[in-house]
Amino acid sequence: MTDIADRIFSYITSKFVDNNNRKIGVEEESIIYTSDNKRIPVNSSNPISATNLLKNLNEKIDGNGYYSLEPGGQIEWSSKPFLNLNDLASTINHHHGVLNEVLSKYNLKIVTYGVEPNYLPTDLELIKEQKYQIMDKNMEKNGTMGKWMMRNTASIQVNIDTINKNDLEEMVFVADCLHPVAAYLFSNSPYFVNKKAGSKNMRNMIWEETDNSRCRNLFDHGINQSKDLLKNYIEFVLEVPSIFQLNRYGDIIESKSSIGDLLNHLYDTNSLSENDIKIALHQIFTNVRLKNVVEVRGADRTPRHFEMAPIAFWTGIL
Repeated sequence: MTDIADRIFSYITSKFVDNNNRKIGVEEESIIYTSDNKRIPVNSSNPISATNLLKNLNEKIDGNGYYSLEPGGQIEWSSKPFLNLNDLASTINHHHGVLNEVLSKYNLKIVTYGVEPNYLPTDLELIKEQKYQIMDKNMEKNGTMGKWMMRNTASIQVNIDTINKNDLEEMVFVADCLHPVAAYLFSNSPYFVNKKAGSKNMRNMIWEETDNSRCRNLFDHGINQSKDLLKNYIEFVLEVPSIFQLNRYGDIIESKSSIGDLLNHLYDTNSLSENDIKIALHQIFTNVRLKNVVEVRGADRTPRHFEMAPIAFWTGIL
């Protein structure tokens, strides 16, 4: 591998754990509505805006994970990692208690679907963060459903530690092979622009048409066996067009080069940081992707009280 590929390899494998210490975490996204069935605004100073809800939620969660916002104002809760599913289920219950308390205060509710049931992307504002403004502009060039993905989808993502290279490659390969099965098992998007979706798996279809260069299955990018999967994944990442990068002041700016060219330039100028690699890996949106854990992304946001189902499914298999 090249020097830059070695650096990415080192980052991805930096959190290997002992087999008895493998932990599991989850990211749960939720679309929030008012009591009269309107999507909450994202950036407004109104108390019921997503940005104000975020502040309220993080003040109350008290270290039990943390909340962030997706581009269309969807609330995302990220758990801490846990060794067993009982502890993870307990922390999810605590999170739901906090979320219910804050939403009740403002007479709000969760729409527990994987796809926004009523609004078009053009009906919804975008969060005022430079990263997402750049991404939104980029989505107009590389697919037909990127704006839908950013504003109108919600999912449950499972993060699992790995113990060694072979373990990582086998887990990623199996999860990628089973994505079509999991996508249908955990499909929960019954409406699309005020119409019944029928048998269409809408969130999966949206992601399929978001960006051919960085989405879909690893199989679609020629990564079709566990042998040398990590090497092939890194080679794939380096070819993907970069959406944004950090400037010398640490601000996010638009990028017009491939991820590989960008990282190689930083490496050659002795300015490559671990954060640059992290940002690069987060610009890959495949159904299974690698950070310094394996992230499995195929499940729609489930109905309430079923959030553990995709977590248990993937934990049991992987």
